[in-house]
Amino acid sequence: MNGWGIRRSGVLFCVLCVVLCIVSLNIYFCSIEEKGMHEKKSNLRKMDVRYYDDRDYDIDCDGRDYDYRDYENRIVNPGPVSVTSMDGALIVNWTEDVDTEDSPFYYYKISRKKGSETSVVAKIFDKRETSFRDEEYNLTDGERYTYVVETIEGLGKPPNDPFVIISRESAEGSGKPLGDGKAPSVPEKFKAVSGDDYSVNLTWSMPKELDLKGYKIMRSGKSGGPYEEIANINNPQVLSYVDRNLVPGTYFYVICAYDEVPNYSANSNEVSITFIGLEPPHDVSISTCPEGNALNLSWQVSHQDIDGYKVYRALDNVNFEIVAQINNRTNSRYKDTNLQDGVTYYYSLTCYKGSIESEKTDAVFATPADSLAPQPTVVYLEDHSSEGYVLIKWEKITDSDLQGIIIKRGTSSGVYDTEFNVSKYDISFCDSTILPGIVYYYVVCPYDEVPNIGVSNEVSGPDISGLPPIPANVVVTVVPEGNALNISWRDGLGPSTGIAESYNVYISNASGGEYRFLANTKNKFYLHTGLEDGVAYYYRISAKNSKGESAKSEEVYGIPKDSVPPQTPENLTIRKEYGFGLNLSWRVSESANSDIAGYNIYRRSADEGLGIIATVPVGQLFYNDTNLPEGKIYFYSVSAFDEVPNESPKSAEVSAIVGLPNLEAPSGLNVSMPERNVTITWLGVQGAQSYIIYRRASYATGSNPIGNTTELSFIDTTALENNTYYYSVAAVDDLGTIGKKSDEFRFAVPDLEPLPPTGMYLTASSNGYLISWNPSLESDVVGYFVYRSTTPGGPYEEIAFVVWTDYEDIVSGSYYYVVKAVDSGGHKSENSDEVFTGNTYVAPPENVRINPTESGLELTWSKSRTFEVSEYRIYRSEMLYIGYEIVGRVPATKGSSEYKYIDKPSDRKVYYYYVTAWDNFSHKESPPSQKVSGQILSGDSSVGNVTGLQIRDPGTGYSLILSWDPCAGADIVYYRIYCTNSSSGVLQLVGTTASTNYTHTGLKPGVIYYYEVVPVNAQNIEGKSASRVSAIPRDITPPSTPQNVRVALVSSEDAESVDVVIRWTPSPDDDVVSYKIYWSNDNISFQVLTTVDKNVTSFTHKGLERGKYYFYKVSAIDSTPNESPQSISASIKTPVKSVPQGNTECMTFVFPAIVIALIIIAILAAIATRMEGKKKRKKEEK
Repeated sequence: MNGWGIRRSGVLFCVLCVVLCIVSLNIYFCSIEEKGMHEKKSNLRKMDVRYYDDRDYDIDCDGRDYDYRDYENRIVNPGPVSVTSMDGALIVNWTEDVDTEDSPFYYYKISRKKGSETSVVAKIFDKRETSFRDEEYNLTDGERYTYVVETIEGLGKPPNDPFVIISRESAEGSGKPLGDGKAPSVPEKFKAVSGDDYSVNLTWSMPKELDLKGYKIMRSGKSGGPYEEIANINNPQVLSYVDRNLVPGTYFYVICAYDEVPNYSANSNEVSITFIGLEPPHDVSISTCPEGNALNLSWQVSHQDIDGYKVYRALDNVNFEIVAQINNRTNSRYKDTNLQDGVTYYYSLTCYKGSIESEKTDAVFATPADSLAPQPTVVYLEDHSSEGYVLIKWEKITDSDLQGIIIKRGTSSGVYDTEFNVSKYDISFCDSTILPGIVYYYVVCPYDEVPNIGVSNEVSGPDISGLPPIPANVVVTVVPEGNALNISWRDGLGPSTGIAESYNVYISNASGGEYRFLANTKNKFYLHTGLEDGVAYYYRISAKNSKGESAKSEEVYGIPKDSVPPQTPENLTIRKEYGFGLNLSWRVSESANSDIAGYNIYRRSADEGLGIIATVPVGQLFYNDTNLPEGKIYFYSVSAFDEVPNESPKSAEVSAIVGLPNLEAPSGLNVSMPERNVTITWLGVQGAQSYIIYRRASYATGSNPIGNTTELSFIDTTALENNTYYYSVAAVDDLGTIGKKSDEFRFAVPDLEPLPPTGMYLTASSNGYLISWNPSLESDVVGYFVYRSTTPGGPYEEIAFVVWTDYEDIVSGSYYYVVKAVDSGGHKSENSDEVFTGNTYVAPPENVRINPTESGLELTWSKSRTFEVSEYRIYRSEMLYIGYEIVGRVPATKGSSEYKYIDKPSDRKVYYYYVTAWDNFSHKESPPSQKVSGQILSGDSSVGNVTGLQIRDPGTGYSLILSWDPCAGADIVYYRIYCTNSSSGVLQLVGTTASTNYTHTGLKPGVIYYYEVVPVNAQNIEGKSASRVSAIPRDITPPSTPQNVRVALVSSEDAESVDVVIRWTPSPDDDVVSYKIYWSNDNISFQVLTTVDKNVTSFTHKGLERGKYYFYKVSAIDSTPNESPQSISASIKTPVKSVPQGNTECMTFVFPAIVIALIIIAILAAIATRMEGKKKRKKEEK
């Protein structure tokens, strides 16, 4: 053993010794504690106990006093008390006192409680006894009793020794007696009788016991059980029971009685009943229905006494569900409808009576199929060949499974090579694709969902040769000046032999909308003027000759746009202004564009680039550039712009050096007001060529120029009465330099007399004459004086003062009237124009308004100023200027100031209205009121209401999709779609459809469109539309990716760099505007190379490095702009430049030399390494 082993053994020995010491000490202290406990118990038995008071004891033991509570805490109570019932008695149980060996047990005391009464019922002196039977006769069955068990312990032997009793209550227990435990007698005479409806009537006799409580009835499917309880009858007087809803089979019954405990009797005798089941139906068969979606079932009528049959159906011959219950025994057929054609259905039948049902028959199955084609109605053809189409009509097809209608057409009877699909709701078809000189044959073929196709009678169309061909190549061009479009076309080609003599131009406000006649021309072009820029207009052209009119051309549209900038401002001049400023002014030619919206002021200097420093409105032809540094030169130019905005070229540049002017300020400034005009005068300044007049309204605002003149006076026509102004004047020299301003002159414009009233007219009334006039525009007028004369020109007498603008003079005869206005200062105006009773006038109604309502177009107006108006007449026309006719009359009533009339047009055209007043006294009619126009709301709610109208943008930018719920109207034939570009604008019909969706195409991206949809019935009456919906078509669909991208080398071999050409096949989309070309050296990180026009399909990339890879991709860009995905990359490696022949020979020698040199260097390095190794070994040996 080594030293560590010895050391380790010593350590383990020491640890072992320590553990042994700890164990020994623990055993020692435990023995001491146990010995002390025994001594304590021994001394306690010898202690002297003396009684002091009720619960306070002093115990003397071996000369020491102990508190009795030390002993009391050692007493252990009896365990938990339980009470059970047995044969009418109560058994009380508890647990023995576990500490009786060391405690002086005396007895157990048992107390019984009932309500608030408590009595001791027993004392048990045997400590091992732990139960007690309470059999007193005064216990009542069903009453609850509570028992308390106490342990009584003592010290000493009574009566000689000192004695104390210690009492501890245990937990309570309670119970109640439950009778005598004797079961009642078995019910006798137990019988079973079968009843109707698979029921069993059970009867028995009543046992003799007085405490009988009820009966339990049990049933089993086999004799001797096991039984299950089916009824508990809690009344001993009930001696029968009916078991219902049984099924065929044998049933076994027993019954027992029970009392209140309950004690149960033995089971009675067993009785039984057997029911025989029903037979299922026989000879079940199945067949299909020609109309489809249904199957016919049949079977043999059952001879049994049953209530009827039940039909079950399944899709898998397993999971059958009831689909019909036939409550008739003699019925032997059933038709199952609303099935799905092409699906196999399985059927099984049962017979039933009440709740009893037979077994199911074997399954029969079939697959419904529709083999009945819809029946077409009589078809006939209307000849509209003069308008380029034929109309095929038929009666409405009423088959419930109708899905649609095919119109078949051919050029030979019975042979049809063209088909047109129309809606199942349609009752006509317009064929506008017919060609002149050809007879067409048509049949109408309705079809269902199978499809089964019906065929109608054949009809044939006319020979329409002789009409001119449809105009072709219709083109709309924008007139640069805007507000106009030019439409041009050429004669079409085709089999028609007719020659066009003139052309009709039709226009619509929406693509596919209702077209109206615009013009007839013999030219092959038409200039449409007076249009609104930015609004789309749609056109179609037809050709005419003596035979009639061709069909209309394809739709084209244009959007007028102003692309012509205004003329450049002229005569730009510059003047120096006192205070280091420069004043610019210019003028505009009288022939300049009328749509100028304002002017841009450009400025530049030696250290400041050219830029816009201000924009001024169209009416301002000057600009003041102030707070400029003295001595610096500035250059200015001006341009005009319109509302587009198109900007004109800049004017010729003018310049000036900022500096103080040399002109003095004008003196002798004076302001006066002769003849209602403010006049400013001053003394001339030497060197002045003209003068600028300035004015300000108060000290709080700066002065503004109000005019300029070469005279020494100026009239201010814009000054307002009762206002104070401050005027100053500055001189201008021949270089345009503005001198110092004069001192300001304060002038208060006086409050002048008002101007005389205008608009005088006189109307006759039943009482006299009504004089009316226009209200004064002067704010301080407070009323009017009315004067009358019997001779023209006066003299006049004052007859009234009024604060309104009319007056009724109750007189008769001939009179002349004038009116004066009076202001708040009491100033009267001059006389108004004179009116004479011999020239009476009927005033028209005022403030005429129109409002579309549910009832129609509601016109409202204010009363005429003529006093004796008897009625108002309402005129209507479909055109703004001509064609008005009376459509209504409204009586005038005294006291009414507002009137209303509701017109109910039968269609949704735009109608124009005006109203006149009729004076019954003078028998005169007023001039027309102002004209108003309106369009009725969608119509009769009894026809049907469109609901659920929604709009969706497919993202193409040129279309919107409408959808709505089917209309509830019974005879709705189709729907009309109306559109406008304003939330309250006039609606235009843009299409019709028999389905519940419509796609509006040919729209303009970014323009808002509002829609209404109305149902139309067979009588062509419109129903109600849903609320307007709107959307803006936006193009979010990228164009197609360019294909077939390829790259080729195009430069010569001896160039320093190379060029490559990229080519591609263009995108087929018609809205592509350009192509974007990307390039990369690694085919990962691409960057934009260039963008080219849509008509370009190749690009040359120049100046590329030799010996590198180049990768290219191309994408298409549309007008939105949306960019297509990039194409598949095409690549090329540029060639290395060719080496001349002489250099090649040189390389032939140089390369081997380099190789040999490298080999020699390698050998020398190996030798050096070896020698170094030898040196190292020798050194180590030494």
